[in-house]
Amino acid sequence: NDRTKVVAVSHCSNVLGLVRDVGSVSDLVRDRAPPDCQVVVDGVAAAPHVLSAPRGPDWYAVSLHKMAGPHLGCLLGRRGAALRLDRD
Repeated sequence: NDRTKVVAVSHCSNVLGLVRDVGSVSDLVRDRAPPDCQVVVDGVAAAPHVLSAPRGPDWYAVSLHKMAGPHLGCLLGRRGAALRLDRD
């Protein structure tokens, strides 16, 4: 609807073996949601299997411990999405 601000999806599921085409999901959101709606992808389960964040979503969240790193989180964002953040 016209009040939607965020669409959040998981990139993949280790339980179901499902891998979403997050680029297509992002395109669908851009076509049907308000211009200020942002796409956030939970990439924790997919991060060890992909070389870089996929194109399309505004934000891609990963956990470094899934890739043998420390227990830290990482939020990757498109430049345009980061520039839209409220700085107050």
